[in-house]
Amino acid sequence: MVQPYKHEPFTNFKLEENHQAYLTGLKTVESYLGKDYDLVIDGERISTEDKIVSYN
Repeated sequence: MVQPYKHEPFTNFKLEENHQAYLTGLKTVESYLGKDYDLVIDGERISTEDKIVSYN
């Protein structure tokens, strides 16, 4: 069963623990930039020479 949507509480980034968790997450995401990722179709990884440039 799908749970009804509810807002999550805001995060206080002034707290050192939250700030460090944010920075750690940001570094993780930055490490993914500039890489190529295979297509996954029906559970099968497919690599192609053709590429789509995404600026998300």
